[in-house]
Amino acid sequence: MIIKNVDRHRNLFSRLFSLFDKLKLLRDLTGSPIIECKKALEESKQDVEKAKEILELKGFAHIKPVGRRYKDGFVSVLEKEKGIQLLVLNSETYNIAKTKDFLESIKNLMEHLGKYPKEDLSNEELKNFMGSQIELSEKGKTVKKNVREMLALLSANTLENCSINNIFKRSMKKGIVIGSYIHAEIEPTIGTKAGIVVIK
Repeated sequence: MIIKNVDRHRNLFSRLFSLFDKLKLLRDLTGSPIIECKKALEESKQDVEKAKEILELKGFAHIKPVGRRYKDGFVSVLEKEKGIQLLVLNSETYNIAKTKDFLESIKNLMEHLGKYPKEDLSNEELKNFMGSQIELSEKGKTVKKNVREMLALLSANTLENCSINNIFKRSMKKGIVIGSYIHAEIEPTIGTKAGIVVIK
């Protein structure tokens, strides 16, 4: 009897956390009020994509959510023969920044930044970068999402807001010298602070 009750409560908690994850993901994707996200999920039978379409039709999906402060995270700097690139991924707390999901995300984003078609870019390109398609591995399969959707999923998995704060990319050209430094490196190319110097 006790075992049956434990299993029943475990299944209940599993469903609740699943619903919470979907609510948070839908909230992050659309910026809609949480009550409207709940209604849309109920109407779509918990299909996030359909719920997103419902919110867009109702005119809620254009609202930007009020974000909490991003005060932690890591910066990644990678020097190559062709040039250098930097990306700052922020979270709300340091504990989340140390998780496997967060560190894998910053690595995936850096790989995507390297493949991004523009050789020289800065934060002015961030909006376009957020909408670009990135390849991710899910359950042994390669899927494509845009960077904004990837960050929404990361936020849902970590239960914290996560955001790209800075991107930078500079190609190596004749007459240019580039140097970089990473402070408190926790993994190769990833640390708490970094600096890049470009000398012409």
